[in-house]
Amino acid sequence: MMRHLLSTISFLFLFIISMNAQYLEDFNIPGLGILSGPCGPTSLSCASTNFSGVSWDIVGDLSGIDSEGLSTKAGGYLHFEDVDEESCWESPLLNISAIPVASINVNFEIPIGATWENSTTVGSTDYMDVRWAVDGGAFSQVANINSCPASGHTVSGSSCSNLVGPLIYNITQPNIVGSFLTIQVCVDTNSSGDDGYLHSVGVPQVGAVLPVVLSSLEAEEVERGALVKWETSSEENSDRFEIEKLDEKGRVFETIGNVAAAGYSSSNIAYEFLDTDAKSRNINYYRLKQVDFNGEFEYSDVVAVEIEKTEKEEIEIYPNPAVDHISFELNSSENQGLQKIRIYNVQGNLTKEIYLGDNVHNRKVDISDLSSGLYIMMFYGEDDVLVGEPHKLFKN
Repeated sequence: MMRHLLSTISFLFLFIISMNAQYLEDFNIPGLGILSGPCGPTSLSCASTNFSGVSWDIVGDLSGIDSEGLSTKAGGYLHFEDVDEESCWESPLLNISAIPVASINVNFEIPIGATWENSTTVGSTDYMDVRWAVDGGAFSQVANINSCPASGHTVSGSSCSNLVGPLIYNITQPNIVGSFLTIQVCVDTNSSGDDGYLHSVGVPQVGAVLPVVLSSLEAEEVERGALVKWETSSEENSDRFEIEKLDEKGRVFETIGNVAAAGYSSSNIAYEFLDTDAKSRNINYYRLKQVDFNGEFEYSDVVAVEIEKTEKEEIEIYPNPAVDHISFELNSSENQGLQKIRIYNVQGNLTKEIYLGDNVHNRKVDISDLSSGLYIMMFYGEDDVLVGEPHKLFKN
């Protein structure tokens, strides 16, 4: 496995972890890593890289990294997309000699619109593995956590079923004893729509316990929007809850509000947050980021609520998800002047433009040339005026 082209000194850099500290990588600076490929199979000969200011490596078979890259993004995560061969984020060498028993915490997400396939073709199954090595020994691997032990991977649909985002995995490996620790998070995906977000990798301080025990979390439709409700059964050192919502492109969770936490409690406490901007016609996805007084944090699972239509939308599309064709229905005579349809990928790039002309009444669009994944479909009238709201389109 080849490391990125930093100096030998950076490879040997040690993070010293004291009894009162922890190692945490939260990828909070965007644009670091392999920005774009293709990369060579045995060296990091990529089109664009930026490893300034980081101590971690990208290792593995890099030949599958092409135009998507493998780099950090705004919002704080390392983006794996269509890496084709197993590529890994690898930590620096961590000194854990002062910690009698260490543990590893990894937060990993399969975002909305991504489908990790259960493929029977050798080399075509999507998976993620968390591994660790102590004192220069062989890597060990965290066992499967998504009820698919036959897969042989930490997270995979192999031998079981497809994994359809959004899914968030909080992965923990306890009882690690030694002097020096290396951590790897490895991903192999085989489609441009098969994403993975590595949000954080950490080694908690000795004796650290989860600051909050979350006993319930749900979201429901109410008169004024979507109500996110949760309850804790105990809290320690808990500062606040940040409520995060998946953006309209289905790619990034954004903070939409904060709720102060109790701080310290051993009894049940109920919280709620009202999202008055919850979109009708859409499924709204939420999660909690619990932050303690020291700035450490944990993510919750994702919950969703679908807001029913309050009125018939101007343009409706169906079926959705679609395979080869998408149809649309006009619900207002003012929309008879439609001129064109533009379809964008989740990066905001135009992937398809359809000029309707006199065929607007056909109301059927061929999308067989699109790859599987999530798209944004937009309708335009005369003078390029947007008609109605953008529509999320899922292509199978």
